[in-house]
Amino acid sequence: ENFTKNRTSELITDSVPLDLDILIVEDNEINQELARVIFSKIGYSIEIACNGEEGVRFAMNKAYSIIFYWPIIIINSSTVWCNKW
Repeated sequence: ENFTKNRTSELITDSVPLDLDILIVEDNEINQELARVIFSKIGYSIEIACNGEEGVRFAMNKAYSIIFYWPIIIINSSTVWCNKW
């Protein structure tokens, strides 16, 4: 099990730069903590906005590499719509 977790982290960090500025827009505190744990385990620090309005304020003050916001993911000013399950 640890091998799988470590190998997954290695695969991600081998193919994705570690110097990304990441913003997560999430109002649920449990999901915020989950995001912190997941991203920190693979070597990323993130910023979290508690709602869409705060997310917009964050994004207006800093150029993020990627912004995660359900149901939209904004990458380098391009918008990709995510399908709901």
